[in-house]
Amino acid sequence: MQSTLSLIFSIGLTTFAAYCFYRGEVPVRGQGWKSKDETPKIFFLTVFFFLLLGVLGIAGYFELHILIIEILL
Repeated sequence: MQSTLSLIFSIGLTTFAAYCFYRGEVPVRGQGWKSKDETPKIFFLTVFFFLLLGVLGIAGYFELHILIIEILL
């Protein structure tokens, strides 16, 4: 059950990153949605962070983290 929720959460993070990238905006605490033209560093860091967490979570679910480590080393 916990691993299934982890997979759903990871897919949600990846979907949210894709949505933000498609929309061209990210949520900024206390300021609402900001476009990539207004805050380019925050935009790309946010999209990268959510995409990285989502992909690593999905890879971990399928136990591909060993393969990823072997590729990086």
